[in-house]
Amino acid sequence: MMPLEYCTVRVIVVCPNFHACTPAWIFTSQVARNGWLVEPRSRLVGSGKHSGPARGNRRSICFRGMRVQSTQWSDSAAGEMLTLVLESFGEVLDDDDIPDDVAFTVLGGSSLDGSVACALLGSALGFSVPLSLLAANPTAREFAGALALLGERSERAGLDMGQSGSGRENEGKSPEESVPLTEAQIGFLTQQLIDASDRSAHLQFAWVLTGPLDMEALRGALHDVHQRHEPLGSRYLIQRRDAVARPHTTDMVTLTCLPDAGSEQSAIDATRDALDGDLDLSAGQVWRVALARVKDRDVHVLRVMAHHIAFDGMSEAVLVKDLGAFYAVRRDGAKAALGPVAGMSERARARERHQRLNAANLDRQRAYWATELADTPPLVFPGEGPMAPATPGTLLVCRTTVLPAGWLDEVDALAARHRTTRFAVLLTLYDRVLAESSGSAVHGVGFPVARRWDGLSAGVIDCCMDTLCLRMPADTRYGVRDFADAVRATTDRLTAAFAAADVAFADIVRAVNPRRGSRAPLYQNMLALQDYDRPGLALAGTESRRLDEPYLGLPSELHVEIVPHPDGAARVAVSHRPDAVPERFAASFHTALAARLHSLPA
Repeated sequence: MMPLEYCTVRVIVVCPNFHACTPAWIFTSQVARNGWLVEPRSRLVGSGKHSGPARGNRRSICFRGMRVQSTQWSDSAAGEMLTLVLESFGEVLDDDDIPDDVAFTVLGGSSLDGSVACALLGSALGFSVPLSLLAANPTAREFAGALALLGERSERAGLDMGQSGSGRENEGKSPEESVPLTEAQIGFLTQQLIDASDRSAHLQFAWVLTGPLDMEALRGALHDVHQRHEPLGSRYLIQRRDAVARPHTTDMVTLTCLPDAGSEQSAIDATRDALDGDLDLSAGQVWRVALARVKDRDVHVLRVMAHHIAFDGMSEAVLVKDLGAFYAVRRDGAKAALGPVAGMSERARARERHQRLNAANLDRQRAYWATELADTPPLVFPGEGPMAPATPGTLLVCRTTVLPAGWLDEVDALAARHRTTRFAVLLTLYDRVLAESSGSAVHGVGFPVARRWDGLSAGVIDCCMDTLCLRMPADTRYGVRDFADAVRATTDRLTAAFAAADVAFADIVRAVNPRRGSRAPLYQNMLALQDYDRPGLALAGTESRRLDEPYLGLPSELHVEIVPHPDGAARVAVSHRPDAVPERFAASFHTALAARLHSLPA
């Protein structure tokens, strides 16, 4: 294999430790940056095959499944549900011959794939299909049976089984109507109210654009994106002790056009500096954009800064798709082939219906977390003693390693041999390095999870994610056990965690009720596999190159991110907050992790 590439980056960040003064009832500030992390695994049940209709008929099958509304699910309706499930699995996994008795993850499905399958089914059936249901019922036949029972409960509860997401649910509504926030969004709002200068919830995306750029078309396209997605134009505030959003309160996004820069790097730096300021959520300032041109060249740097309260990893793909479509409309008069998106009020009502319907199951999930994470000790980093509190100007340190092309193929082959998933393999390796580097016997590891489980969340820019925590004990750790036993234990924990993934992290903290202190509860480190689609920004007449930018702040003391590249390579970024993690530990941990990931088990 090719040698590793190392890089250390230091960026200035204003990131005081807000956890010491965060109210005990909310700690969702630990939510991670982007996207889907973890992939549950279940047993291989058998090898039976079920031949479903051709994929080209999926849309009509979805409509038939949507219209199964009898209060008693007949054999034909049960068969229809199984066909619908098989078609959704086949669509996501690109396989027309899906067995009905083999676990979704054993077939190669990741948590991202599972989220997409659940969204397809939720859109067809008219009710939310949580990923936890798939984790608990991993084969197509088991999943179809669980969906049939959920459909019966939905009908008995009198819930709407029809299609949603017309995009017209907000017509005629008062701009002052308030929409309740999710627990994750409440955490981001609380964090911003405590310290507006904190940057750990600020997400930035940047592209180098080569070719002539139509400024008026770009400005108009940004306006169109802003108007299309309510979260980008909403105010976020506390109203009568409730955390709410008020949609339709800002009309435009701020685009800052900078003077010509002398070089591409100067343009990159200029856009970063231009957006280095607070975002005022209560005033509806959720995102900002900066543009700099390289002098005497058709080269521009476009940078977007967005607050996590209205943006998640999947939102990047939606942003570039919609921006490209609207730019073509403004520049060339093309027709934007974009369907309607659900508004915030409609999605909030859907969440409330799902929570009401799923109340008993949520109680069971809370009980699971209260037992599973009880007495999870904080992670102690060895070093020179207590770290000093962060102050403005503290250096956030990020070290990166580039693993060579083809490395991900080796990881996937290893996962296939052990009938598990990419993330389970990486978490098993990561946990060993963390334990050996820190001397920790037991600790929690945080990871972000998606909450885009129904058709209403498809194609929206919003914060549709949260965090989970896995307790990693010493007795099943790789190094104490061989890799096969260790990765099996890891995947079993992940499966159980995803079967209880409907509970918000803040609710998990309340259920566990850990001892409060100045550090975040349950976990102080995070592993993020950013294994989701990152399409290029296609503005007509230009070519784009996405820039990998370091975070402005961290949601945890130690943050490890693995970003796959199209050629099977991967970038591993190890970041830490120097107010909490000693420099010597961070450096040695980065080196050990890179070596462990590079030399995979047999």
